[in-house]
Amino acid sequence: MTAQREVQQRGRDSELRVVEQRRRRALAWSLTGVLGLGVAPLALSSVAEVTRSWFVVESHLGLLCLAALHALLAPLSAVLQLLLVAGLVYATVERWRALRRQRWLTRALTCEAIDPESRLGREVREVGLHPDNVRLVSGLPTPALTVGLLAPRVLLSERLVSLLDARQLRAVLAHEAAHLRSGDPLRMSLLRFAARVFFWLPVVERLAADWSEEMEILSDDAAVARLSTEQVSAGADPGPLVVASALTALARAFAVDANGHRALVGVGVGVAHGDAPGLLERRIRRLVGETPLVRGSVPRRQVTMAVAALALWWAGSFPLIHPLPASSEVAGHHCDHSAMSVLRHAICRCESDADDDHCAGSH
Repeated sequence: MTAQREVQQRGRDSELRVVEQRRRRALAWSLTGVLGLGVAPLALSSVAEVTRSWFVVESHLGLLCLAALHALLAPLSAVLQLLLVAGLVYATVERWRALRRQRWLTRALTCEAIDPESRLGREVREVGLHPDNVRLVSGLPTPALTVGLLAPRVLLSERLVSLLDARQLRAVLAHEAAHLRSGDPLRMSLLRFAARVFFWLPVVERLAADWSEEMEILSDDAAVARLSTEQVSAGADPGPLVVASALTALARAFAVDANGHRALVGVGVGVAHGDAPGLLERRIRRLVGETPLVRGSVPRRQVTMAVAALALWWAGSFPLIHPLPASSEVAGHHCDHSAMSVLRHAICRCESDADDDHCAGSH
């Protein structure tokens, strides 16, 4: 029966890995698609000078007058440009404040270098971390945290050594080592920056939060893989249970108050630093072999809002992609809109009917 249960468990684990890989691919493609559609108009506007000559000659798309379309969309373009500037300012200020919180955290708390010959130093080297990249912190309101964009380092609470046994401590260190090797603080900071720039696209914030969850799951798996490579004596708990027991112990010992939680928001990533609802339960369930509780896909309401917002974004970007050239450049190539309203002139037959009263042939 034991062998049969092991086979069944391996089957469930394999199925779970397939489902999670599909979820990550979907998240990656969704983030790439949404951000790509948001950035593409800006990239196209930067080459507007190259496309200017095409628009001079091709003044119409079918019966649609491009000059009239430009005039109609100009107010929307101005509003969207203001939103873009506001988003850039918001994102810059928020990331600057996060950097200041990180500096405050490292300066306000007592940080000590790790003694390479101590028990902690040996465990640090065992998981592939360099002692110079790890600091022991007194009063850290979270058990472990990986901070730093270009030169990340791991901050460890001094309480870890007394709270955890050797394998649990190694699991926490392996989890943080995975964050450090993957550059997760930088990746998460860039995602938060993008979410603030496109604050009018709530779906970006949701996808960034989902990807933050996957970072924790992948780091848990790296910790399990590290423990699984060790020569474990008979009767010892397998790697997944060790990681689950470490998470449970840390969740009980580190109840971060509201002030402490706010101080850590946006600072880094760590073993117990996820604040998404149900994330801890999901992590523990999957580690002990139960079916994890995973949040569903992005709500349809947010998808609908994203599609509508991106459509407006592209429409408002048209005047940037299609800058109106000087009148001397378009003589004989375009229509004179002074005789009628821009809205009425949007559908224009001046190219097919040269004798139409409202087409003067120049601006």
